[in-house]
Amino acid sequence: MANHGLITSHALDRLDETERQLWSAQRRPLIEEYCWWPDHYFDPQQYPRIAPYQLVIDGLPFHYPPRSVVQYHWCMTETDDGPRVTPAPEVPNQHWSFMRDGIAHYVSAICDDLRAGRSEDAARRMGILLHVFQDTHELHALEGPWGADFFVLDRLIEMAPSPQHLTPTMLISNHPCDRVDIGDYRPALQGASTEEATFRLYGAYVASALANRLHHVPLVMALTAGDTAAADQLLVEINDRLARLSADLLHTVTALATGRFDDQQFESLRCHRLSLSTAVQRPWFAQGHYHMTGILEDTCLDRQRRRQPMALLQTDGSTRRFEHGWGSGAHQHMALAFDVPAGVYDHVSMQVGLHEPMGRAGRVAWEARLDGRVVAEQALQSSAPTLDVRIPIERGGELRFVWRDHGAADPDDNNLVWGEPRLCKR
Repeated sequence: MANHGLITSHALDRLDETERQLWSAQRRPLIEEYCWWPDHYFDPQQYPRIAPYQLVIDGLPFHYPPRSVVQYHWCMTETDDGPRVTPAPEVPNQHWSFMRDGIAHYVSAICDDLRAGRSEDAARRMGILLHVFQDTHELHALEGPWGADFFVLDRLIEMAPSPQHLTPTMLISNHPCDRVDIGDYRPALQGASTEEATFRLYGAYVASALANRLHHVPLVMALTAGDTAAADQLLVEINDRLARLSADLLHTVTALATGRFDDQQFESLRCHRLSLSTAVQRPWFAQGHYHMTGILEDTCLDRQRRRQPMALLQTDGSTRRFEHGWGSGAHQHMALAFDVPAGVYDHVSMQVGLHEPMGRAGRVAWEARLDGRVVAEQALQSSAPTLDVRIPIERGGELRFVWRDHGAADPDDNNLVWGEPRLCKR
């Protein structure tokens, strides 16, 4: 389990001298007390001290968010033209809404505290926020975004009888690792406003959880084999990821509070790769070779389900390859949605179309919607394989991409490329 104090200490050390000075008077209580507070909220003795700072959302403390649901079911709808397959009613992404509200609350409140000279209040709130972000460590990483529960490994891995460790959860929880090594890591700026910071920090938080989640089965395998060195290396990688995430959080909030931004980092915020953001809804499977995958980041699949470069035909007849974006198939209905903050980005841009050459015979109906209103659409086919997309997005809202098979002879021909999707400022 995470040593919150150790992680917080290393994160504070990665701030520059001016930022460290701002937190210096509260460094010790932040490390020794405040970053542990969410775990003590239910202690009747400590509750009165913690409660004024602990945000509660819909009856739940801002600590363990509800998980987002993996949705892949369908319904049959009877129409005048016969039965039609439709997606099951969509379940709202409560993980995103819970974390969005919590992050925005704490970022705003901490900035207000720091500007008003309330360093103790700022440190207490920062401790709670750091704890939540650091709860993407081992075991808790299994929860949250498209996750399961804390004990899911116990239902997936059968362990040999042991007098000490009856389950994988017990095995992991009894093997702490207090090593952190992030060297001279320079924290990243994750926003120049509360809205932008909330959006980008959430993406970084989810990325941490998903990456750390992948370490769990190898961790159990290493521990059951008695390979403590391999287990420790996996745990160090988790700790390092938490420390970097915590440093980014501290750096970003401090910069927002003081208005002190590094020019190069500030400029780096001008465009944000949409593929780095966390979708509030996404497809999990499609027809053809994208069956059981739906959509993949930064790659495409061929008919043998091998990774291939993303490429689209251009108007001059040339082929353009893309380093970043998505590859996807199609089905009777597919959707990918993002909750874009208002007042942050001017537009979203990308090229979307049928892969060149693997999608030449494809037929896909594609559209983009902003808060339910269609703002771009195209029937992607051999005569119009590629669409240049530029959608004004300054007012924010739900940006939803919807696409479906439009009569392709072979589902494998519906090989889509989403080239360099980016949210851009003016």
